[in-house]
Amino acid sequence: MFTKALIVSIPEEGSNVYKVRIPLFEDTTGTEVIYDALCCHAPGIFGGLNTGDCVYVAFEDAKLNIPVIIGKLYINEKDDYSKGLFNNLSVKNLAVLPMGTLFGNGLSIQNLYDTVQYLSAQDGQCPYAIGDIYYTTINVNPTTKYSGTTWTDFGTTTTSTGNIIYNWRRDS
Repeated sequence: MFTKALIVSIPEEGSNVYKVRIPLFEDTTGTEVIYDALCCHAPGIFGGLNTGDCVYVAFEDAKLNIPVIIGKLYINEKDDYSKGLFNNLSVKNLAVLPMGTLFGNGLSIQNLYDTVQYLSAQDGQCPYAIGDIYYTTINVNPTTKYSGTTWTDFGTTTTSTGNIIYNWRRDS
């Protein structure tokens, strides 16, 4: 399920957790309920959301109390940040979404993954910051790909189609 939400407040620097209000979940008394919502960003696109913006939210593991911002509803073209430069990807929290999930103008999770792989091959540096989570379908420690880094096995996730995703957290 996904629905519209309104940004109530923006996160402090270094965080990607927004406060959102989801009108669909409000009762007839008009009582507003505010949720913490992680924001999925395209590589290199950070920020761009402001208090009062209307966004789409999906729900992590189908739990209606764990919204994840997956896109912004644009009023006009000047507000469209989807044409930004793609130069890095930072994952601060785990949000499991299907590989076919689309963002903004049709960018998929697979597109994000491919972009990270391409960019990391271009400069030979690890695009993941310490504490970030690296997802892969190959059960090999990322140290073999990004020399000079260390990683901790963060468990596995099995997709609805039966694929196993290996999760690694960067330690250094």
